[in-house]
Amino acid sequence: MKTRQVIMCIAFSFLSQAFAKAQQINYITYTDSVILSSKEYLKGNDYQKDFLLFLDILEKTHPAFGLPNPLLDIKKIRKEGYKQLKNLDDIEKFGFYLESIVSEMNDGHTFIHNQYKNDVLYPMSFRYYDGDFYINTINENHKEFLGKKIVKLNGFAIYDVLMSFRPLMSCDNDIFLIDRFKSITSFVWQDNPYNTQEVLTVMCDDGSSFDLNYENIQEIKWVGVEPQSLQSPYTNTKMPFRYQLYPENGICYLQFNACIDQNTLRFQYHSGGISGMSEAEFEDKIKLVPRFDTFLQEVFDTIKSQSIRTLVVDVRDNPGGNSKLCDQLLSWLTPIDDIKLFDSKIRMSKLMEAHYPEIVKLFKEGAGDSFEYGMIYDDLLGESDTIYGKFFVMNHDKDNLFKGNVVFIQDNGTFSSAADLIVIAYDNKIGTIIGEEGAYRPCNYGDVLGFELPNTKVKGGVSHCYFTRPDKDACCNNSLTPTIHIQRTWYDYLEGHDPWWQWVLDNYK
Repeated sequence: MKTRQVIMCIAFSFLSQAFAKAQQINYITYTDSVILSSKEYLKGNDYQKDFLLFLDILEKTHPAFGLPNPLLDIKKIRKEGYKQLKNLDDIEKFGFYLESIVSEMNDGHTFIHNQYKNDVLYPMSFRYYDGDFYINTINENHKEFLGKKIVKLNGFAIYDVLMSFRPLMSCDNDIFLIDRFKSITSFVWQDNPYNTQEVLTVMCDDGSSFDLNYENIQEIKWVGVEPQSLQSPYTNTKMPFRYQLYPENGICYLQFNACIDQNTLRFQYHSGGISGMSEAEFEDKIKLVPRFDTFLQEVFDTIKSQSIRTLVVDVRDNPGGNSKLCDQLLSWLTPIDDIKLFDSKIRMSKLMEAHYPEIVKLFKEGAGDSFEYGMIYDDLLGESDTIYGKFFVMNHDKDNLFKGNVVFIQDNGTFSSAADLIVIAYDNKIGTIIGEEGAYRPCNYGDVLGFELPNTKVKGGVSHCYFTRPDKDACCNNSLTPTIHIQRTWYDYLEGHDPWWQWVLDNYK
């Protein structure tokens, strides 16, 4: 069983806004008595000390280092890094150095929460569509270049330049990076191999070019392209899920924005991940957050009463959360006992225990004398355990299963547990997957544990689980390409055209 919770604790002040920014990662200060008493730690500067603790986190928490052939040579990195950090006196560069280490792991759930200097930048942002980069905003003195396609930066192909930023961002794959990297700041550019001149020369596909100088973000007079409103049921909302009927087409549209609900928060509280208040106080805080199980009951009751023939599940820009919500949805589409789910391996650690003391307690009881920190275990708790079962109830009534067409929509922003929903549907042949190639690895690490390094206060997250897709023979794939592969274009963005929704309307009338 997988309960991938990317976001670890409640920001209670926001819950009154019915889920707006309801959670944030819980960063726990990390220490280790062996490291703290070591000769290297005692004689090191703050950066060297936290560097040693950071590597200790990776070695003792991440699943890759519980296997025979780990992703990184920690011994070599420790030796070289300790030496390089001897004369460092720059917190941003320290964070970048740590990120450059984890970026080699191709694990978007293990990261450093860097606060890079981004107030000085080249006054231009770009968007990525269907393999190309377009100027989306720019300083007004270059407004004639708005909307043009960029082909080169400083004489180098823009794709190559963008990929040079790979060490700045921990990603599952390259699609994640190029979709999310929107502008170039002075800090990230200063040591870049393509930074060959004082200005940034931008060349467009029509042969035109222009030079940009660094500017303070407060002084830039931005102008941007003005796209038409999106001609689609998809809408920007802070709610984690919503639905809309199109009875004339026999369609129910379910927009699934985040895999988080009231019971996700309740699970976190009862597993020890949230503390500092009584259960009554906690329940009062979460009363405005919707429940996914009751939402699904309403959706499928309505589908049945309205004779809906097609269900569209839209998980574009869904960053993930608790995968049990995805299992709940799937249980309404096919018998839950027939669905092949992800296999999960969980690595026990002191950091996990600090986040989820009740969960680790149950693992200890289940493993008995075989329990050991640092070991990787299969799921020992099972679906029947009350800590899960009472919060995430599945549909077991086969008469209530939806028997119509099912369409899933994913885009480059679909990630983590939302991506797992797509993979499970794909591998189990549940419905049709349409959209863009995934910015995730179908077999991947996850379930983030937040940490803070004690001397520099640098924060980050580390995976402690590994998830294997149902189709284990396809585990080597770097991404998942939908059954119906439709990439958005720059034209789609400008005209407010939703090619995925249009595909649904064209094929399910």
